[in-house]
Amino acid sequence: MSIGALSTERLRTAIAPKGTTLAIELVGVADLDARQEFYTWIREVHTEALSTGVKQVEVNLHQLEFMSSMCVNVLVGWLVSIMELPLEEQYAVRLLWDKRQLWQRRSVHALKRFAPRIVRTEP
Repeated sequence: MSIGALSTERLRTAIAPKGTTLAIELVGVADLDARQEFYTWIREVHTEALSTGVKQVEVNLHQLEFMSSMCVNVLVGWLVSIMELPLEEQYAVRLLWDKRQLWQRRSVHALKRFAPRIVRTEP
């Protein structure tokens, strides 16, 4: 794998291949201070997904305490990048979230509505 984890003062990530899935985990707080690094890292995740031909990127949000609207916009930009690809190159994004976190419920549902063909959610 050509990319590693991201570690800022308040946001940490992990990434690992799982068969035809690329699993990423976000831990901490994704706020304005982490936006630029998060943007760069998500672009690297996208490049990795394309170069390895994965069918899905699984995004685990269970340990993410908060994500600012600026960082949610990073995810929207990522989804746009996927949707702009030819259909045969597109991959799914599976969001694993904590239903007890109101901000996650709202953000995940908005992302699902924005890109219903490629976004899957759990629960």
